[in-house]
Amino acid sequence: MIHDEHPQFTWEYQSHTMKHYSTDWSWMLGIIAVTSAGIAAYTRNFLFMIVILLSGIVIAFYTKKQPYPISISISKQGISINKQFLLYKQIKGFWLYRTDGGEAKMLLDTKNSILPEFSIYLPESMDYESLHEYLLKYIPEVEMTEPFSEQLTEKIGL
Repeated sequence: MIHDEHPQFTWEYQSHTMKHYSTDWSWMLGIIAVTSAGIAAYTRNFLFMIVILLSGIVIAFYTKKQPYPISISISKQGISINKQFLLYKQIKGFWLYRTDGGEAKMLLDTKNSILPEFSIYLPESMDYESLHEYLLKYIPEVEMTEPFSEQLTEKIGL
């Protein structure tokens, strides 16, 4: 199915906010990873040692990752997220809410087994009532909470 050329709602937002991590933060990450890996090696838990070292490396690289734009469009056929198109029949429900920090978000619960739930930031200029009424025509509103993985990454600052 071809995406509607005239979507009802379109906007863009940045994937994440680029944060500056001090040299002390980087040293602390390295010390914790190496010390934990050393303890794992001492207890002869080599698989856990590898997991710890790889985790430290992944976190270090992720903190250097530049934000990229995410484009959203909502039409009669479904929701497009960076050219990945979700038909309404693939979406179980949605929920609009504000975070503790006051940011407006939309949660989508999909039938996708790899990423069943995810959140989308909404711009301040958006008419939330219109978006809410429009989505209710196609998918049910289901009260949800933000996925734990997103809560965790926000709390630790990634």
